[in-house]
Amino acid sequence: MKEKYFLQAGSFRKNDEAENMKARLAFLGVSASIQPIDLAEKGTWYRVRIGPFTNKADIDEISASLKENGIGAQFIKAQ
Repeated sequence: MKEKYFLQAGSFRKNDEAENMKARLAFLGVSASIQPIDLAEKGTWYRVRIGPFTNKADIDEISASLKENGIGAQFIKAQ
């Protein structure tokens, strides 16, 4: 099975902040999803992720496009 990769465009304490980032990405033609994650004592955070990808070239292309638009994204390898 191929490994899956994601770009994480942010992690937010509030869901509406995550929704704002998701909308900003959609405006750029990038489809993203919001994944709530319970970080125990830190509470629930909302991760904005793009993907999954199986091709590194696709990730590089989208990552460069995001950077041009002032959005930093972290490379994440799915388990």
